[in-house]
Formats: sequence, C-alpha cells, structure tokens
Amino acid sequence: MPKGKQYNVRDGYQWLQGERHTPSWKKIVWNKLTPPKFKFIAWLLMKGRIQTKARISKYTTVDLRCVLCGQGDEDDSHLFWECSSAQQILRKSGRKLNRDISVSNYPELEEFIKKLSTMKDRMQAIAQLVFMVFGG
Repeated sequence: MPKGKQYNVRDGYQWLQGERHTPSWKKIVWNKLTPPKFKFIAWLLMKGRIQTKARISKYTTVDLRCVLCGQGDEDDSHLFWECSSAQQILRKSGRKLNRDISVSNYPELEEFIKKLSTMKDRMQAIAQLVFMVFGG
C-alpha cells in the first residue's frame, strides 16, 4: 500500500489484486455483438475448458477418437485445427465471409480476426466459426 495516503477498502483491494493482465481475446469474446451462447463457448475455448474427450478421459474411460472425423484424438487442438471437418468448416466460413481463412492455430486465427476492418465483421466471423463447430 502506498504510504501517506488515507486507507480505503477499494485501494486495499486493488493493491491485493496486483497488476491485472487483460487477455488479447477479451474484446473478441466479450462484446455486445456476440450472442451469449457464443460468448460462453468462446470463453471456455480461450480458457482451455472445452469438454473434449481428452479432458473427460482424465475422469473416466472414453474412446478418444474424434466424433467428427474419426481420425485423431479429440482435444482442443485437434477439434479446432487438425480435424478435417474443422478445416472444412473454416473453408465454408471463409466463403460465407468472402475471405480465405487458412489458419492452423489460435494465434493465426486471432491475427486474421484483427485484420478484419470493422468490429462487426470480427464478431460475425467469430460467431460464424463458433456456430458452425458447435451449433450445427
């Protein structure tokens, strides 16, 4: 706590919290243009908490094979980047957005999204991708 200042609860709390780190994906996920269902799924993905078979296998025995392509173990990386079905979804989303989405990991996707000209385009791209993977 800084000396010479009158103590108050707010300053004490902020001091205990330390410096806050704002993740680069915060504005992409938490904004008024993204529907709540997509916000939640995107937030889970960014935090590494999507319930993939690989995560579930820590608690029980399951077949790890991806239900979409049947070729790899279903984890975050496979589900969003390596799966042939995920690649088809990215290509289809790109066509709907009139853009070529050729990315192979999250940082590349984040760069692609940042290059979109308006926040509305960015949110549309994210909503489209999340919906196509989880919504059908």
